[in-house]
Amino acid sequence: MGGTFNPPHNAHLLLGVFAREQYQLDEIVVIPGSTFSPNKNRPQIDGSHRLNMARIACEDNPFFKVSDREIGPETVYTVETLSALKSENPETEFFFIAGSDLIVTFKNWREPEKIARLINFIVAPRFGASFEDARSVLMRCGATDKTVFMLEFPRIDISSTLVRERLEAGLDCRYLVPNEVLMYIEKNKLYKEAKAGTP
Repeated sequence: MGGTFNPPHNAHLLLGVFAREQYQLDEIVVIPGSTFSPNKNRPQIDGSHRLNMARIACEDNPFFKVSDREIGPETVYTVETLSALKSENPETEFFFIAGSDLIVTFKNWREPEKIARLINFIVAPRFGASFEDARSVLMRCGATDKTVFMLEFPRIDISSTLVRERLEAGLDCRYLVPNEVLMYIEKNKLYKEAKAGTP
């Protein structure tokens, strides 16, 4: 599972749980992305904070592992991460787990055709982008019926954007993110930009 995790929320965790159960995966590897993501229109908070929050969110699930391989001063692209993972683990079958809202942007990623050859996809319908929409994008980039799988997943419209907006407005975010993550956010005074008047 790749993403900015800015911050990680309960829908992220449930996505991993459902994918592992439905497709009998050995483990879920959560990989917070680079601080300056090429597919986001605003910088993320420092990678160390997002990595810490991901670790806190996943620490009570033995099937979840958090990787820091994309955290650092340079942008790391998904194709680079997946190429490295495949090279390091040639006998392992990998699945990229994501919502359909992310996958419909796939053609804009770096080297989407190479990614489509490297990995399988588990896609959850989400936020107005259907599984068929996402599947169509992947197929045009070289994925096949044997590499694209639909995840049966309840409609849970929690997003990191929603969480950030509520935090910036001083609203209650209990039940949206794990309590320990919320405590970390409060302790480190994260996502206070709007209240402080910073763009």
